[in-house]
Amino acid sequence: MPTEADATHDSPTAHAEAVPAAPDAPCPHCGRGPEDDDAHGTARLQRYVTGEAFRRQVQGAVAAFTQMQRDLQQERGAVLRLLKRREQQLQRAQDDLAALWGALQGLAGPGFGDLDELAMPAGDDDDDGERGTDDGASSASHDAAPVVLREEDLALVELFFALIPADGTAAGNMTLRPRFEAEARARLERDVGEADYDRCRAVLLGQGRIRKGKGRGGSVLRAEGA
Repeated sequence: MPTEADATHDSPTAHAEAVPAAPDAPCPHCGRGPEDDDAHGTARLQRYVTGEAFRRQVQGAVAAFTQMQRDLQQERGAVLRLLKRREQQLQRAQDDLAALWGALQGLAGPGFGDLDELAMPAGDDDDDGERGTDDGASSASHDAAPVVLREEDLALVELFFALIPADGTAAGNMTLRPRFEAEARARLERDVGEADYDRCRAVLLGQGRIRKGKGRGGSVLRAEGA
């Protein structure tokens, strides 16, 4: 509780009227010197920082930062979900275009050609998550798992191999698969799917007749001498 001496000492009128003889001279009204002022100011600061008002101000600032962090995390999750959705939409559109192009290739024949922009941007990973190699058929025999060739698959395997360009250029899986399905229906009157494509591809890789190439979605090309 402030005393009468404190009130007199803090009064600007009292100090205006009093002219100390020296900077460190005591106040003529209350008798306190600079050391007493320092102790008095420290006590007032201590009362403030240990008071309820200061505590509420700090709690309010912490609550604001916590809410900002929570909102930021929610916004980040929303943006990531939106980006994922856009990636899926773009991939689906690319797959549909590749399937359409492959179907047209199956109808028009090998002369229709591939679209590198659809399936084979150089330098991306293939569909097995491995980097495509250019070191010959040896990589194919090491990468491919052994697959038992069924008798009914002989014609499919040869059809698959015939669809791969004989000049050594690569054929992307995204365009080759729909061509394989269309040709199997047209030539062999068989409805095949992705599992049949993967099985025939694995057989040819195991035989060393084809090898993996580069490209997003993967690609295959004939091995040298095949």
